[in-house]
Parts: sequence; structure tokens; C-alpha cells
Amino acid sequence: MEHPASAGNMAQLAAYRQQSTLQQILGRWQLHKKPKTYIFGALWLAGLGLMFLAPAPVRITDEALQRYETLLTEASIYSKKHQPSLDEWQAAWDALQHEKTWFWWADKQKRAVVGKRKAGERAARQVLQQHEKHIQGLLHRAKAELGLFSEAGVEEGRRLFWDSFQAGKVVARRQTFWDTAIQLITSQSQESNLLTAFVRLICTAVINFTAGMLCSIFLFAFQLPSMVMAYQASWAAMLGFTCLALLGAMSVIVSFLAGLYAAGATAIYASASLAASQSRIAGRAPRPRPALRPHMD
Repeated sequence: MEHPASAGNMAQLAAYRQQSTLQQILGRWQLHKKPKTYIFGALWLAGLGLMFLAPAPVRITDEALQRYETLLTEASIYSKKHQPSLDEWQAAWDALQHEKTWFWWADKQKRAVVGKRKAGERAARQVLQQHEKHIQGLLHRAKAELGLFSEAGVEEGRRLFWDSFQAGKVVARRQTFWDTAIQLITSQSQESNLLTAFVRLICTAVINFTAGMLCSIFLFAFQLPSMVMAYQASWAAMLGFTCLALLGAMSVIVSFLAGLYAAGATAIYASASLAASQSRIAGRAPRPRPALRPHMD
């Protein structure tokens, strides 16, 4: 039968070995020598987790969902009730545009008519803006019932980012297409080969997609505050949500650009290697010997 003291010593020895192994691993990583690299890596992984894996920290209760739907119904009823204000403003705008004929500012009578139309359009617009402000207030109150960190708030933030991301990709693809078309039109075929054209295409695509991704992150950062403020949360909650959302967005952008750079470098290296091997094979090919002419005595 094993003695209890020896069992305790064995447990302490196993714990010591585990601790020493962990210390060896951390020592190999050298966290104290490269703290910025590991901090950046940790933030990058955290941002990806927030964007793809992290669930919403606040669940939507049945009571909150019922209050949310009640406020949405109230906003819909109010919008239908005050639909004539929109029609009145549209009619005033059409009348104003109808009076703005060619050189209307040169006719005194026409200027007076346009001034009256402007005053009517301005008054109708003010009434419409008041109704729209009331409807927006109802919608903001409805979102506040769910909460900024609820499933609705998190999904809306992610959807806002992916919309900005897709917009950046569309701009990059369109710019790459036009740059490539212009290069094909202006370049001289006898001065460029296939490898040069391919490398130029890769570099153009990388530059345009980098600019497109930077535009997407700026667009997302510009649209995010209005989306966050719509939930009427506290300043601390809005600041925390904004920081986490920007961290996740920048992590996705960095991952996309890193993959793009790696793919571009791999494609250029493979093309250059293939061209070099083909040139070596062409250099080793036997050259035809010149024909010998018969000697005439």
C-alpha cells in the first residue's frame, strides 16, 4: 500500500514539472523581449473572435421584445397618419422646381413667384422634419428597449461593417478593371512581355484593394457613432461598443490584406521562377550547326 506522504510528494513533483515546462515554453517565446508583437497578436485574435465567434452578451427578453414591437407599431401608425405632410412637401417642391425656368432670376416677377414658392417649400419641410424627428425618437426608444449589447445591436454592428467591407471591395475591383484597361491601351506590346503584364496587374490589384479596405474602415468608423447613439445607451457602453467594433473591423481588414499580400507575393514568385526555368531550358537547347560548303579546287 502506497504511503500518503509519498503520494503527496509525487503530486508536488508533477506540479513542479508542469510549472517548469510552462516556464520553458514562455522562455522560448521571450515575451519580455517582444511585448509589442504578442500584444498585437493577442488584439488581432481577440478582434477576429469578436467579429466571428463572440455571442451577444445580453439576451433579449420577451418583455423587451414586446415593448420593442409596440413602439414600432406606434411609429408605423404615426407615419401613416402624417403621410399628407410628405405629400404637401413633395407638391411644394415640384411647384418650386416648375417655376425655376431658364433665367428666372433675371425676371422681377419670376423672382417674386420663386420666393413665395421657396417660403412654402421651407414651411412644408419644417413640418415634415418635425414628424420625422418624432418617428426617429420612437425608433430610438424601441432600440433602447433591446439594448446596445443585445443580439440586435451586435448583429446591426456586424452588418454595418460587412456593408462597408463590400463597398470597399466593389470600389477596388472597379478601379482595378479601369487601371488594367488603361494600361493595356497605353502600353506598347513590343516593349512588354506576359510576365511584366502579370506583375503589373498584381501590383495594381494590391494597391487598389489596400486603398479600398482603408476606405471601408473609414466609412465604417464614420457610420458607427450614429448607429451606436440610436440605442440611447450610456456613454461608457457606447464607448466600449465602439472600441470593440473598431478592433474587430481592423482585425478583419488586417487579415484580408495579409492574405492578399501573401497571395500576390506567391503568384509573382511562382511566375518569376517559371520564367527563369523556361529561359534556362531555352539556353540549354542545342543550336543548329552551320552547313558546310563544299571546297572547290
